Amino acid sequence: MTLTTANTDMITVTMAAASTTAANLNTIDAATGVAVGATAITELTGAAADVKTALGSAGITTVVDSSLAVGLTGSTSVADIILVQADSATGVITTAATETDAATLVTLTTANTDMITVTMAAASTDIADLNTINLATGVAVDATAVTAITDTTNVNTIDLTAAGITYHATNALTITGGAGDDNITLRAGGADTVVHAGAADGVDTITDFAFGVGADLFDFTTNLLNGGTAATSTLVAVAPMVVVNDGTASANDVIYTFSGAGDVMAGGSSAATAVANAVTALTSGTDFSSANIAQSDSLLLMLNDGTNSFLFHYVADATFGTTSAADLTLIGIFNGVQTAAIATGDII
Repeated sequence: MTLTTANTDMITVTMAAASTTAANLNTIDAATGVAVGATAITELTGAAADVKTALGSAGITTVVDSSLAVGLTGSTSVADIILVQADSATGVITTAATETDAATLVTLTTANTDMITVTMAAASTDIADLNTINLATGVAVDATAVTAITDTTNVNTIDLTAAGITYHATNALTITGGAGDDNITLRAGGADTVVHAGAADGVDTITDFAFGVGADLFDFTTNLLNGGTAATSTLVAVAPMVVVNDGTASANDVIYTFSGAGDVMAGGSSAATAVANAVTALTSGTDFSSANIAQSDSLLLMLNDGTNSFLFHYVADATFGTTSAADLTLIGIFNGVQTAAIATGDII
């Protein structure tokens, strides 16, 4: 039978150890002037408004040890999630966040023991924000609509395969690392574009880059190539190359093999040894000689060590007849060796 009393009546009520709706608890609270004993209930469920009323009521006595599970039905604003989480009774919260923007979601005060369903909007999102949101829930963050990932705070690690964040399996996704050296892991089967700001922007170590038409792209936001002169064309005659972007040999050229070096550096090359090993490889033949190179020649070249592929920015200095470490800047390291010629569009 349902109580028909009022809060002027002194009815002692002790709740059982069970899941209880906040709406029912509030109704019982209104039927007695004695604080409802609700320390035994194991879960409080309902709309955020009802739950906030129950937790905030002086007429309901709950636990104060953060052991009360709270299930907020429907979607719940981040502001309400924060308010409920702040109550001393609240333990694990289960709900779906209403907001989809990173700026709001990063303010969540929950933990990865809470089950907050988060769906990100179709927008560019910073990796630091994604990581913060991931730590606020035990449910994988739905980032399938995210169109680009940036790194404005120099986290310098972007892993599209990391647990806790779900990206779209195949849609186009642009990744822009932070200043300095970045470690970037791409998706298998996704159309990923890694943006590099220039030769002074450090070394991007890229795992699972897929070479080939329609696969992944490595994009430069600055022109590192020769520009308007024809000097680079002398190398075209002696080294097979792919011409990308504008279809001419004077812009965005990637030379991928050299007859004198077999495009192979010393095995076990690393970021620390790549430039020195590349110099050794390039000077083992005659392609990089004064006969084929002019001062200020500027181009991109890729060599491999049999395990990984290394992308360099080459600029011929005043002593262009002698290739040295001063001519080379390591830009990218790709795990694996391209199995075929670099396709038009791999490097843009």
